[in-house]
Amino acid sequence: MELQLRQLSGSARWHHSGCPRTQSSIIVSDNGKEWVLCNASPDISQQIAHTPS
Repeated sequence: MELQLRQLSGSARWHHSGCPRTQSSIIVSDNGKEWVLCNASPDISQQIAHTPS
């Protein structure tokens, strides 16, 4: 748990430096064919567009 808190703290400092913040999402599947996107933010299309292939 202590390690996770340190990572979060470092992440918070990184975002504080002026980098844009985005909301984390996750995609899950139980069969590898059908997928569900969880916790999608309103800017999900922008996040996808800026993700390298």
